[in-house]
Amino acid sequence: MRHASFVCFFGLPLLVVNACSSKSDAVAAASSDSGTDAVDAADPVFGGDRPVEVRVPEGYDRKKPAPLLLMLHGFSAGALSFEFYLKMSSIADAHGFFYVAPEGTVDHAGNRFWNATEACCDDDHTGVDDVKYLTGLIEEIKAFYAIDPKRIYVLGHSNGGFMANRLACDRADLFAAAVSLAGAVWQDVGKCKPSAPVGFLQIHGTADKTVLYAGDPGTPPLTAPYPGAEQTVATWGKNNGCSDALVDTGKKLHVDADLKSPETSVLEHSGCKANGSAELWKVEGAPHIFAFPPEALESTWKFLDAHAKP
Repeated sequence: MRHASFVCFFGLPLLVVNACSSKSDAVAAASSDSGTDAVDAADPVFGGDRPVEVRVPEGYDRKKPAPLLLMLHGFSAGALSFEFYLKMSSIADAHGFFYVAPEGTVDHAGNRFWNATEACCDDDHTGVDDVKYLTGLIEEIKAFYAIDPKRIYVLGHSNGGFMANRLACDRADLFAAAVSLAGAVWQDVGKCKPSAPVGFLQIHGTADKTVLYAGDPGTPPLTAPYPGAEQTVATWGKNNGCSDALVDTGKKLHVDADLKSPETSVLEHSGCKANGSAELWKVEGAPHIFAFPPEALESTWKFLDAHAKP
């Protein structure tokens, strides 16, 4: 199994079904589930053989196209647990964005996964085309609702973060910005050739023992290599025409509720092309799964919506 190191945090049972306010709650919520976010039964269902409903923001007006956020869960987790983990839908109404959290394919061991890169996580070699599935899902939603084509964003955790990178690489024409939470881009940078600049943000804990902050050279043929957080951001810096140097902006954020604020440094490759960015939130001492405080959700959305397509 190529991503053996990615599994250790996701075999726990789902212990809570309410808001996660501590690290233990966040770990439990991000672990596993068997359903999707509950939406009014009258709402349409999209996604074919992997059906998903869309959360429509309050006050939606078809005459005013709204942003769409695609949320991608981690390996062996699912849409419901990912929502309990981040609670991103809690700010959807205030900011007026559509929210959709689809499910990955189920492997032979019953784990949901996205086929993102060689490092993560199609261990059964199914070859499932998740780029096609997810972009097709968005096109279905766009055909039904008034979605602003300049404000389509993706956010993924772990395996979902790898998939967010893959979508930004392959379909920069569709996605304006991407957030990779403990994910990584291709090890072979030649496989990431976006057709347009993308607003890119990497959020990564320095104490992550599942998807290592420094990356992993792998142990072929058992595990494939993946780049670290800074190398991933450097790839996006090059793709977006930014400067070579990753510099500390001096800005500080509070991203892990269990750590003393402010624990997160904001680094970036500056001078990027219009709408392009390559930003890193380096969360000192944070593990693979940690509890996001409300201010972190707001900061994440602020980043995404600052990178609408021109």
